[in-house]
Amino acid sequence: MNETNDIAVVLGTRPEIIKLAGVIRGLGPRASIFYTGQHYDRELSDSFFHAFKLPEPHVRLTGVSAAHRSIQIARATQQLAEHFRRVPPKVVVVQGDTNATSAGAQAANYCGIPVLHVEAGLRSHDRTMPEEINRRLVSVLADVHCAPTSWNAANLVSEGIPLHRIRVTGNTIVEATRESMPGPLETRELLDRYGLRENEFIIATMHRPENTDSPERLSEIIDALAEAPIPVVFPVHPRTVSSAHSFGLGGPLSRLRCIPRSIIRRSCRWPATRVC
Repeated sequence: MNETNDIAVVLGTRPEIIKLAGVIRGLGPRASIFYTGQHYDRELSDSFFHAFKLPEPHVRLTGVSAAHRSIQIARATQQLAEHFRRVPPKVVVVQGDTNATSAGAQAANYCGIPVLHVEAGLRSHDRTMPEEINRRLVSVLADVHCAPTSWNAANLVSEGIPLHRIRVTGNTIVEATRESMPGPLETRELLDRYGLRENEFIIATMHRPENTDSPERLSEIIDALAEAPIPVVFPVHPRTVSSAHSFGLGGPLSRLRCIPRSIIRRSCRWPATRVC
């Protein structure tokens, strides 16, 4: 019997779109995409759905973006639970450690629906990181844990997760990276556009608030990148640009090859040998 849309895939950020793209395509018509909108730039996020050949989300939540973390998780959990009670999926798939991941796992568990966690078992042991709290919470709620490595699986075992619930699967980012490698002509176009030579530049990304919202730390990072011996390509978020200028760091920032954040969907495909 062919079943349609009976597996809910919950995601809310661009990395989740990339890492779950292969899973969604593999599930085919069984996948139902629930997009929480945690990353609130619709143009950016929709470009990722298109780039990775994914269908339009079946459900888009509202009121989640640009809110405090507690509000994001609460609103997403409430809306997801309402959908799951109305039309219960057979399983809910979540990935990684985002607020969308936490909300999806909680909503599913509260509705009595099994949870499958992709990229399970990662640990930083730093409880000041929201991601660490999210991934640990999901580990308590998940019924199936897909660990990228045996080391990640060992983390789960040490926390009391039964072995029969753990599978070492590798990381879906590997397939996503291989899939998105550009052809020779596209590579040449990108390199020429930014005055770069193959294998002789750095792609740097930076988004954590403890880096972008601290003038001292942001200054140190920008200075270090600006002093690199090879060009640095920086897909910069508008908020980071605003912070840099408000901290008087516009000059050092101009020494980097700052490009619009929207190009990040292609930057991961460039033949750079170093990534920060």
